[in-house]
Amino acid sequence: SMDSAEDLFIADNNILYVADTKNNRILKFDKNKNLLNIYTGSYDAASDTFMAFNAPRGLFVDKSGIIYVADSQNKRIVKLTNEGDTIEVFGVPQSNLLNQSVKDNYTPAKIYVADTGYLYVVVKEAVMTLDMNNEFRGFYGQAAIPFDFKLALFRMLGLKKYVENTAKTYAKFYINISGAPDGMIYATTLDSVGGEIKKLNSVGKNIYKSYGGAGGGDRLPVRGVQSG
Repeated sequence: SMDSAEDLFIADNNILYVADTKNNRILKFDKNKNLLNIYTGSYDAASDTFMAFNAPRGLFVDKSGIIYVADSQNKRIVKLTNEGDTIEVFGVPQSNLLNQSVKDNYTPAKIYVADTGYLYVVVKEAVMTLDMNNEFRGFYGQAAIPFDFKLALFRMLGLKKYVENTAKTYAKFYINISGAPDGMIYATTLDSVGGEIKKLNSVGKNIYKSYGGAGGGDRLPVRGVQSG
């Protein structure tokens, strides 16, 4: 049985892949729910060692059947053939543009691979873009950090001690990400003010209508009637 499955992917041939997170594996089913394969980790031929998945939280399957696994607690992305053979393993991206804190807290949760070959990787409140050499290419669709009135007041009054003891404010976490045939990338977030659903263009700007709560813009229509 599955335990806390956190992601799924339906390939063009109606094959279903599931990230069975707490069981540390990826499951493959046909459309009749028959289990076809179980992927449990990666094999390094050079060192003749096998590393099991540790809480894989996301996956993506490209048109050729190659599987990308966001192996969260191992801080890596694993690239597999559809038979489960290891093609490549991407560890923590190394770049002078990333500070040590970002590297230390790198836990890839979800992944989308564009036709351009870029990997869009959800890491907490950010989406990182990587190329196929695991080179960091920038942050994408970065959510705005909400205004903290109390912290702003402390700074204005020069109360350094209170500023240091106040918890830092972060952008809202991303939950998942996916691409569409129109080239846009759709994401879900915990941003209840700016809108949980985001439609991101090529430069990462959200062009989806804002529909959040207080201060979040227009609300969704209810039964065809636009609320005020």
